Amino acid sequence: MMISGYEILETFATRASTKVYRARDVRIGKEVALKVIEVQDEESRARSRNLLDCANELRKHPHPNICRVLDVGQEGNRTYVAYERLRSFGLLQGLNNGMSLVQIKKIFVGLALALQHLEKIEIVHGDIKPENILLRDNGEPVLIDVSGGSVASGDLKPTTVTAGYGSPESVRGDSIDARSDLYSLAISLYRTISGDIPWKDTTGEGRTSTDEDIVPRLAIEYEALQPAIDSFLAFTPSDRILNVEMLESAFDEVVATSVSPSLHVRSDLVRSEELAVVNRSRDGRVASGLASFSSRRRAVYFGLTSIGPIVLIAGMWIGFVERHAIQEFFSGLGIVEHPEFEERWRTAEALNSDPNQTLSAITAAYNRVLEIAPNHQGTRAAIDRVRDSRKNQISQFIESNDLTLAQSRLNELARVYPSDEDIDELSQKLYQTRRADRLLDDTRRLQELRGIEDQEALTAIIRAYKQLVLFHPDLPEGEEAQSQLNMLSKSIAEMSLDATKRGNLPLARDLLGLAVEANPASADLRSAQEELDQAQSEQEKIEETLQIAATRRENGNLVTPKDQNAYASFKKVLELDPENQVAINGLDEVETNVILRVRELLDQRRLDDVVELIESARTQGVSQESQRELEKLHLEELGRISQAEILYEEAVELFDQGFITRPNRGSALFKLSEAQSLDPHNGLVGSLIDQCLSRVATVARDAYLAGMEEDARRYLNVALSAETPNVEWEAWRNAWFPNEAPATSHSENLEDQSAGTADSIGQ
Repeated sequence: MMISGYEILETFATRASTKVYRARDVRIGKEVALKVIEVQDEESRARSRNLLDCANELRKHPHPNICRVLDVGQEGNRTYVAYERLRSFGLLQGLNNGMSLVQIKKIFVGLALALQHLEKIEIVHGDIKPENILLRDNGEPVLIDVSGGSVASGDLKPTTVTAGYGSPESVRGDSIDARSDLYSLAISLYRTISGDIPWKDTTGEGRTSTDEDIVPRLAIEYEALQPAIDSFLAFTPSDRILNVEMLESAFDEVVATSVSPSLHVRSDLVRSEELAVVNRSRDGRVASGLASFSSRRRAVYFGLTSIGPIVLIAGMWIGFVERHAIQEFFSGLGIVEHPEFEERWRTAEALNSDPNQTLSAITAAYNRVLEIAPNHQGTRAAIDRVRDSRKNQISQFIESNDLTLAQSRLNELARVYPSDEDIDELSQKLYQTRRADRLLDDTRRLQELRGIEDQEALTAIIRAYKQLVLFHPDLPEGEEAQSQLNMLSKSIAEMSLDATKRGNLPLARDLLGLAVEANPASADLRSAQEELDQAQSEQEKIEETLQIAATRRENGNLVTPKDQNAYASFKKVLELDPENQVAINGLDEVETNVILRVRELLDQRRLDDVVELIESARTQGVSQESQRELEKLHLEELGRISQAEILYEEAVELFDQGFITRPNRGSALFKLSEAQSLDPHNGLVGSLIDQCLSRVATVARDAYLAGMEEDARRYLNVALSAETPNVEWEAWRNAWFPNEAPATSHSENLEDQSAGTADSIGQ
């Protein structure tokens, strides 16, 4: 394969349509790492597009902890990117060789800065794992194979997912961003400091976390890093926050509290021959002698007793120079102890008696004894005791809820004795306890943040506590959860009582239901239930009375008959519930309707009915304001009637004197018109108006016959303004003045009369 400007020297890697070569840029004579994607289908086209996006951005915005891009191009159906040629080693190789805590801090703080840079330029790496992390000679980390794609290009989907390192969203095939890279970096960090990835499936293969998984606790020496690891490995992307300062500060604390910051961390299991023996002590006894010998060794010992003198002579002859070799020879035959046995045994016993020593160091020390005395039963029994003691210690830590120490000891037990049959049981027990502890802690936090006023939060809190009681009844967390449920039941029952007293029965019912769910056997539930039952009974009675009141109001029984009217029913509701707004509004509506009814009766001149209705309203206790309004309406109507009667008397006198239409405001018709507007139901007024109009019509006829057409027109118009049409007078108008229409009211006609003669109409 040829790419213009590059000489292919060696193939580094091949994967599907992607190849990585060691190549030489012939233009500058410098070696590069050349990545080439041959576009064959949609999948390879997508990878090509992602690679170009990433490479172009990194070329414009380089970073010291990201592999430098030297050249980007396309040739035919091939996309290629030339990177700087790194002659360095990978993270895994560094771990195999051993790295100090200071070195590990430098690596992961640098990688965190690289991720921060990628997020700033909106590029996703897409496949962060130890294999894609190289180390320069000065220890600086370099992130390689950045080809996830650009977030700015749209909905970015994962193209590569490495088992155990991929984020939950990348495994689901959802959109990914910088938070997915943060998850993968955290897995790499966890792998570096603990020796393995946090989650595996039943086959031992790495897997991503689920929403039910809890981040395993780090060993106690790395405890300061736990908050950062928890944040970076959050299941929900929005909960992951990259805080470089927090990570650096946590590493500083780990280094500061470490017994030896320069201690090398390795990724493989500790081998006993690689452990340095520390705290050698001269105290302690050696389990030696015939009692600890095997049967073979005892047989050989007794069989060769007779040659003891010869052995002594040989020892003296060989001298001190060969003494050590002779001791080793006879120890191999089982006759004597190995010359280093006593020293190694004392060292192992000293380590075992030191509570600060690790299981790895103690076991390694005893294994060094077995190297020279493989069948020494005392050593094997000591190893078994140490292992059993450590397992008992782990169980005690779990029971005392010291889960960090339990996890640290369990991790060590698994490293030293990976096939111990009790590890799975202890791991499950620790997992259950940690899960219970986390659930209890989360529930406490929710209770502190939201309190018990929020029903939705309260429901979640109760269910969480019940889950703890159901699944962890024997754990301290389960006991505490039951205690919390008892207290919650009491508090919620009191809240239900308060809601009942405030009349909020729906809330009281809901709260009582939650109190029952928290603890059905609580003694506080009975009083709350009794109060609620009584309040519900009253509420039902109130609702029934309100319905009766509404029906009576619709039927017109506003304040009558006594005690069986709408007003009385609404008042009865207020006796049970003084703040019942429906009843309060109902009383206002009844009083308004009574006022309207009085107006109707007054308009109908039913004064007796008005008096009776006003008295009934007063008897039922309508408001003082409404009573004053009713009295006012009644008195005003009586005043109008009285005024109409006075006007009528004046009109009779004027009629008798012949002043029917004049003077304008002093005529009989004017007075009668005013009286009729004040009291339309006064029959005398109407009768006298008819008489006046009849006389005016007669005058009009006489004037017409006398040739006084103008006077005839005016008087006829007055006569024709009567409310009841007169057929005869209409015929006169049509005959006398066919093209004219009469005036429409007395007042109009009387105004016209003012322009005519001032004489009165004679009798």
